[in-house]
Amino acid sequence: MERKFAIGELAALAGVSRRCIHYYSQLKLVPPPLGGGRGHYYTEAHLDRLREIRSLQEAGLGLDEIGARLGAPSERQAGLTERGPVRAPPAAAVLWSRLAVLPGLEVHLQAGFTRASPGRLETFRQAVAALAIRHLGIDPNFPQGGPHRDDEGISPSPVSGPDPEAEV
Repeated sequence: MERKFAIGELAALAGVSRRCIHYYSQLKLVPPPLGGGRGHYYTEAHLDRLREIRSLQEAGLGLDEIGARLGAPSERQAGLTERGPVRAPPAAAVLWSRLAVLPGLEVHLQAGFTRASPGRLETFRQAVAALAIRHLGIDPNFPQGGPHRDDEGISPSPVSGPDPEAEV
């Protein structure tokens, strides 16, 4: 006979909150509970799915990617985000986040494409900084991110374009 779990018990076994289970159910990542009314319950299949979701999140996947792997609709298709219903931005608006890597170097991330934690973003920033220092020769100690190091024959190059201090 299959075990039956109340939501609190399922949450404790899966290591997530009750609210998280409800949210995943809204996203169709986890099937709704069985039974009706106050008699609803969850099964081992629900627990297995929650553990699978946690494992995929720990591997760095976002909920949309997890949903795609598990055959669930994306958050946008479900009309939800962690902050509530999705409101379509104006047609021309595209939101971006900036991640400063080094002086003079930043990475732009389009909103909605990542749900990386602050810790993972910092790890990413450090990796990009190391690549920029190694492969582009950016001097991390220079206040504005340049000039380039001369150790590979790369010399400082001026920024092309109009002189911002020239009189008009």
